[in-house]
Amino acid sequence: MPTDAPAPITACWLHWLALPTGDQAAVLDAMDLTDPRPTGFSDAVQAVDDDAHDPDHGYDRVFVTPELDGWTLVVGAWCDPTEDDMPALCEQLSTRFGKAQAYYYGAQSDGSAWLVAENGHVVRRAAFTGEPDDEELTIGEPLPFEVQCRAEAGDDDEWDWLSSELAPKLAEALSINPHTLGPHTPTRGHGVLARTPQLPEA
Repeated sequence: MPTDAPAPITACWLHWLALPTGDQAAVLDAMDLTDPRPTGFSDAVQAVDDDAHDPDHGYDRVFVTPELDGWTLVVGAWCDPTEDDMPALCEQLSTRFGKAQAYYYGAQSDGSAWLVAENGHVVRRAAFTGEPDDEELTIGEPLPFEVQCRAEAGDDDEWDWLSSELAPKLAEALSINPHTLGPHTPTRGHGVLARTPQLPEA
């Protein structure tokens, strides 16, 4: 059984879900994840980054972390907050766990996106990725943390830069930031790589 300490989770294109629970079995069940295989953080981080570069099979599996300071992260391209089916999934998960948050962060200046659901309803989705449909994806009003950051940014140019980098900072304010995990992070259990319901392309 892997016993290594938490480590920062990074990838060129990082997608993750945050759920306020330590019940890994319930997370697997709620998301229809199968074939869970225990894995350590170093192997999982490598798998996540490899999958991010694989357009054919990057949606096939996710890393489900151990409980991290009261939260469980589900990490992988399948957790993209900009996908059409993600609002419904997060609403379903937030009905079960109280909250569900999906994030995207592109480390190569590819922007940020997030989706926040509480008690069965999406309260906010926003995307700042530079894509033409970013505005069409918007749901709800800016979160207080967004409003604060927008005010601190001042001009539009500064906000354009800040918003594209915002997902990890927002996650840190609302749940847990995968970039800042480490031996200091309270942990219980072990992580697993699991198969998603997403079938690979033929």
